Amino acid sequence: MNNAFGADCVLKGAIFVILAMATAPISMAQAQSSETIGTGTFSIRMEADKAAYRLGEPIKVRLAIHNNSNRTYRLSSLAPWGMFQLEVLDGHGDPLPTKGLEVGYRMSPSDLRRYPPGTTHSLTFAEPADNSTVGEWAPIDYWGYRVTEPGSYTLIAIPNNHLAVTLDTGGYFFSLSNQNQSNVVRIKVSK
Repeated sequence: MNNAFGADCVLKGAIFVILAMATAPISMAQAQSSETIGTGTFSIRMEADKAAYRLGEPIKVRLAIHNNSNRTYRLSSLAPWGMFQLEVLDGHGDPLPTKGLEVGYRMSPSDLRRYPPGTTHSLTFAEPADNSTVGEWAPIDYWGYRVTEPGSYTLIAIPNNHLAVTLDTGGYFFSLSNQNQSNVVRIKVSK
C-alpha cells in the first residue's frame, strides 16, 4: 500500500469525524453537557443465572432498569456491557483485573427505550457470535473478566458515563450518576 494514499485516507477520515461532530444535531451536544439524574430515579437490578459455579463454567448476569419516578424517560438501548461497567471483587474485596470489553456493541443516538413510570425492562442484546439471537444473560467475559480461582465473588454494575437519558417529551438530556449502581450479587466458584 502506498504510504501517501494511507496518510490521505487517515486525514480524510479525521476530517470526516471532526465535521460529523461539528454538524451533529443539537441533542448530541446537549447530551455531552447534560445534568446528572440523582440516585433514586432509577433502580438497577442485577442477578446471576445461579449462585454457585464450577471453575471454568460461564458466569452470566442479567440487568434490569426500573423507573421509580412519576415521569416517562427514554434510556439508551445498548447491550449491558455498553451501558454498565461491571466490577468483580474477590473474597477479600479486591477487584479482579479486566481485559476490557471483549465484544463490541452497536450504538445509535436513536436507540432509546421508553420507560414509563413504574416500568422495568431487562436489557437484551444480539449475541455477538451470530448477531441475531437475542439474549438477556450476558457472560462476565463480555466485560473482560475471567475467574481463575475458586472462592467467593461480589459483582456490582455501575452506569457508564455516556448512558443517555431523556424525557419522553424530548428536550433535556441527562446521564445516570455512577452512584445509581446495582444491587450487590454474591456468587461462589468451586473446583
